Amino acid sequence: MPKEPPTEFYLLVPAQRDLVVDLMDKGVILSYGLSDDRSRLWVVAVAGNKEEVRAITEKFPMFKYMTFQVQELMFYNNSKHKLPELSLN
Repeated sequence: MPKEPPTEFYLLVPAQRDLVVDLMDKGVILSYGLSDDRSRLWVVAVAGNKEEVRAITEKFPMFKYMTFQVQELMFYNNSKHKLPELSLN
């Protein structure tokens, strides 16, 4: 993320959020988080390879202001994806 973003960067926030919500609804992005100091953004995406991840991130309205590092995951656990516990009540 840029250290001193220009005004245009902040104008892109609504479009960025809309795209991320859309990609999350489609199951392309599993999680999206921003550090407290706004210097790093983490995205967990479902893709077959790094090129597919690049294609996803290139759609981000803020893409030109970011630098990316893609790291492949062996697995991804998230409490949201667990089945609810059964209740016998």
